[in-house]
Amino acid sequence: PGLLALALTFEGIEERGIRAVRAGARGFILKDIEPLELRAALRSVLTSGYYHTDLVHHTMLNSSMRT
Repeated sequence: PGLLALALTFEGIEERGIRAVRAGARGFILKDIEPLELRAALRSVLTSGYYHTDLVHHTMLNSSMRT
């Protein structure tokens, strides 16, 4: 409770990132993220409670439709 976790993955967005979010992460980022984007992601988690890009959003929607 109260932990704002942002998962870091190196394997693309499909499997591990989705599993991390389902396990409670507030979003996920790829290992090769640019420093400015990393800063924006951390700020987003702190201010809004979550972080995702449009690509992540669409992936999550597609994943939920398949299950």
